[in-house]
Amino acid sequence: MNFTRSFDAALSKLFKNCARDLECARAYPNLRETFEELLEKRRRNPKAISALLTRTGWKRNHRFEMDDAMILSIVHSALYSATAIPELPAFIAEMAGGEYDSARILLDLADLVTFGPDSGILPRIIYYCNDNDPDVWSDRSEAIATYPQLANWLGDIDLGKLCGGWKLGDAEVRLDHSLPNSEHNVLILNGDLDPVTPSDWAGDVASQLPGSHFFRFPSNAHDTYLNACAQSIISQFLETPESRPDDACLAEETPLAFSVDSE
Repeated sequence: MNFTRSFDAALSKLFKNCARDLECARAYPNLRETFEELLEKRRRNPKAISALLTRTGWKRNHRFEMDDAMILSIVHSALYSATAIPELPAFIAEMAGGEYDSARILLDLADLVTFGPDSGILPRIIYYCNDNDPDVWSDRSEAIATYPQLANWLGDIDLGKLCGGWKLGDAEVRLDHSLPNSEHNVLILNGDLDPVTPSDWAGDVASQLPGSHFFRFPSNAHDTYLNACAQSIISQFLETPESRPDDACLAEETPLAFSVDSE
């Protein structure tokens, strides 16, 4: 349920940011409704497209069925990157209009082909299977009931079934969801649009670690550490971890600037 809730929260923040942006709101009014209608249309009538993928190591065309699950997978992957997020409203509107050029670009960036030599999905599957976290994968029925629009996407990532075939054995160490009693200094950076580790989780962690320094980046996502302000904060923390880094640069962060089709 947490996995699904995080994705849905990131989507809601994306739509709200677009609605607050005058140009985005004017170009893409009712973006959430447009997105939900697109998902329903492609659920009933998937569209086959081909895309040249360059990140798998094979650099060849792959065929994709653009159903609701695939669209959600692309959007979920794009929400990891602060550079991809500004393109998402235009991407949604383009697909709603029957065009898929942006989808082909995002498919290449999304790393959705499982078996390429450079794909990162295999280590992630091994991690999830070894962790065997019941909070993430055993409550799919409840998640589908709460977020029915994500039902087919959840069906695409049934790692419970997949892990059974790996025969990895028991991990020597499993994740413990309780925080250690630590007085060490910890730096916590979080992007408000992160679809995997939302800000309230980061805030909860910070509240339980007395030596932590927590910084939230409203216009960033999962790759917050790439942000110039974040890198400045990281450098300061490494120099003097006991002192809270100067976060004046956060006030200078610009809001999301969405790409708007000028036509």
